[in-house]
Amino acid sequence: MENHTLILGCGDSVFLTDPITGHGCNTASYAAEQIYETLVTNKEAAWDEAVGAAYWNRVKA
Repeated sequence: MENHTLILGCGDSVFLTDPITGHGCNTASYAAEQIYETLVTNKEAAWDEAVGAAYWNRVKA
């Protein structure tokens, strides 16, 4: 959260990847899909820290 605004990271900005093997594109695609699923699931909820936590719980594994 930044100034009460939900900020969600995607790809190399939040996932640890090896820059030499080029996994950034794959993690960005995966993260985009998970962000979409999280936001659709929570479309009626306020997009707040709880939604950010739901997203992180989807992708942290």
